[in-house]
Amino acid sequence: ISAEDHYVRVHSSAGDEMILMRLSDAVREAAALSGVQTHRSWWVAEKGVESINKTGGKIDLVLKNGLSAPVSRSGQKQVRDAGWI
Repeated sequence: ISAEDHYVRVHSSAGDEMILMRLSDAVREAAALSGVQTHRSWWVAEKGVESINKTGGKIDLVLKNGLSAPVSRSGQKQVRDAGWI
């Protein structure tokens, strides 16, 4: 799930959809799924991660649909705590 202005874009294997919703509300709706808010504008489901790119101190999650989700410095702790790296 990524935030774009007042919308969230839900990315899935079936494509993506824009929904008028706050990211915090979308994350709450996705609470039943195992996932992490990796960045102030991204929440990623564990099952959606294909691989992890580490370049220097920067981390990006490569998703199964080919997108790359950024991981902020505070998000790195969340990703580590979740056991993804």
